[in-house]
Amino acid sequence: MKRRHRLLLVLVPVLAVFVGAAVWWAVTLDEPAYGGKSLSRWIAEIKAAPSASPPRYAPSPTEAEAVKAMGLKALPEMLESVRARDYEPWWSATYRRCYLRLPPGLSGVLPAPARLNPEGEGVFRFFVTESCNRFWPQTKPLLLSTLQHPRSEVRGTAIWALSWQTNLSAEVFQALTNRLQDSDGEVRMYAHAAIAHYGAAASNALPAIVDNLLSRNRPAGFNPSERERAAGADALGRMGPAAAAAVPVLLAGAAQRPSAHYRVTCAIALWQIRHHAADALPVLLEDFEKVPDVMPLILACLGEMGPQAAEVVPRIVRFLDSTPDPNVFGFGAVLNRQVALEALRKIAPDVAAKWEREAENKEP
Repeated sequence: MKRRHRLLLVLVPVLAVFVGAAVWWAVTLDEPAYGGKSLSRWIAEIKAAPSASPPRYAPSPTEAEAVKAMGLKALPEMLESVRARDYEPWWSATYRRCYLRLPPGLSGVLPAPARLNPEGEGVFRFFVTESCNRFWPQTKPLLLSTLQHPRSEVRGTAIWALSWQTNLSAEVFQALTNRLQDSDGEVRMYAHAAIAHYGAAASNALPAIVDNLLSRNRPAGFNPSERERAAGADALGRMGPAAAAAVPVLLAGAAQRPSAHYRVTCAIALWQIRHHAADALPVLLEDFEKVPDVMPLILACLGEMGPQAAEVVPRIVRFLDSTPDPNVFGFGAVLNRQVALEALRKIAPDVAAKWEREAENKEP
């Protein structure tokens, strides 16, 4: 090898180190800090909280105070630090792939790959939205510009933060409506959920939501998930009578057999728009108790119907008398029973009062 080539092999890595160090130094100088720690270190600690011992699913008071003290200057980097729940740095992902291909003898010697931390990313994303809302409306320009970010999880976080606001401006509403055309399904789902907060005032977004539900005017390969379509149907329902033009689409959705969540959401939306029990009741009765995740939605809608939903009373009573479903853990099981009793009180007050008296007498 010529001497000149050998010299280049030495100089290139050295120059790369110097350039990297210069970039790091420039970023570090401009990075906000608190308590002697840079923002990036605070972010790393917040994301590590679910893996701590004992685990934490929210920033500590000290971490929250640090971000609050750094103020608006911290928010752009916090948004930039949002990652997908399954995010893993390239070097860690490469090691994980290689480790899985190692022979048993060698894999027993090398350290196992680090556990992925989806809970940490979720905790951090929620905290970012809280922080953006703490400084509202000063964060409005930042969040609007972030809707154009190249990474979908960052766009989705900005939408999530905007959806916490009420009585938003026409500029914000238009920006959210534009995200209904986003290339990422999760971003579109967040946009539907944010627009739903406007209620009847969101009727200008009705054509775009219907286009999404029908996959009209969309690029080839557009395939919205059931959760996304359910979010769209929910947004239409929140508009109430202002979404009357969407009734045919929702009737078709309520008749779709394979998609329980979407079907139920369409039925509830029909009730919210027309208040005809016949639109929704058959679907809600068919799916009653079948899908635990949507059961609170079904029960709440039946409660709104009141005496019009009288035929469901025996099923609600049987549900209240039954042993809790072992597949529904924690607060979910308690919530379903609370919502069921509240629905029964609205549909058949006498039956609910009788059930409560008998339940009290059964208590030891």
